Amino acid sequence: MRYRRLLAGLALAAAGSGLAVLYYLQSRAGPFNSDGAGNVLQAQAILHGNWLLRGWWSSDVSYYATELPEYVAVTAISGISPDVVHICGAVTYTLTVLLAAMAARGREPGPAGCYRAGVAVGITLALSVTGSTGLYLENPNHAGTAVPVLALLLFIDWAEGRAGDRGAGGWLITVGACAILTVADVGDQLVLAAATTPLGAVCGIRLLTASRRDGSDRLACAWVDRRLLAAAIISAGLAWLANVMIRASGGFELAPVNGGSVTPLNQVPAHARLLAQAIFVLSGANAPGKSPQMTSAYVPLSLIAAVHVVGLLVAAAGLAAGIASLLSSRADRVTQVLTTAIIVILAFGAFTKLVASRSYFHEVAILMPLGAVLAGRVLVPLVS
Repeated sequence: MRYRRLLAGLALAAAGSGLAVLYYLQSRAGPFNSDGAGNVLQAQAILHGNWLLRGWWSSDVSYYATELPEYVAVTAISGISPDVVHICGAVTYTLTVLLAAMAARGREPGPAGCYRAGVAVGITLALSVTGSTGLYLENPNHAGTAVPVLALLLFIDWAEGRAGDRGAGGWLITVGACAILTVADVGDQLVLAAATTPLGAVCGIRLLTASRRDGSDRLACAWVDRRLLAAAIISAGLAWLANVMIRASGGFELAPVNGGSVTPLNQVPAHARLLAQAIFVLSGANAPGKSPQMTSAYVPLSLIAAVHVVGLLVAAAGLAAGIASLLSSRADRVTQVLTTAIIVILAFGAFTKLVASRSYFHEVAILMPLGAVLAGRVLVPLVS
């Protein structure tokens, strides 16, 4: 068993290294803008002792506790160069693919677990050059927030395995989940919609409906739900406090969040259409334009888009199955959190000004990896 785990770890490391190199080469084929350059300069400032980024104005997302530490590490090794953006984009997306596979597999052993991981990898592995490359492999954006969110899902799976152990595991569950959520929230407030709120809502509803489950299962599940609910609530307060302390200490300033206002009802159809376009672009399923420069590459790019349409359909089927299992109370906790998170983000995209134009497609970039994980978790059991 020990050697098998060692071999599995080595295989995972080799696969991750290979993917990182390929994603780096793909990233270098495209340009990046001042957003990525700004993060490189922020990393340089931190390396020179400006830990709180005093004097810096950031956008409405700081990435201070998510992707910026990665930029600091890469800049410390390679120095200031355009390659820092490409390297960090490749590393972040490699982690996204690997964590998506692990979260989809969950605690399912044997071939079934491999099939679940394979579905997630099949959807996330290849990024299209017609849109998704720039969103996932270039400048830091909300796509990188998938890494801590997927790590949280793995932690929740671990917590489910500790449901029968009420010893030291209790405080570990609360502290661990709270730490992941707090750190991620400090870097990107999207975590409130993609993880904190869904986790709190799911655990709260599970506690209210606990009487429907068997006695022993009810007690064990409620024990975990209480701790995860506490972690979600506490993390929101800690993240807010951390941001206030950073500002009070003279640290970086954040611009107000754009697009958070509710859209008028007569504009909802237009926002829903934009959201649908965003999902196609994020999935790589958008057809290339017929510009003179793209004429020779139109057919192969169209074929690639058609393959990605299959992945999008699988993810859509996964969401439908996730909603069905949610309504029937058959879903496990991670599946419930995933389904709720996707619904919340879709609702924000349709009923607020979050996706006001094509320039804001990155706001919902986390939908693709979350959908891939959900599809792996719910579709494989249906066909096996």
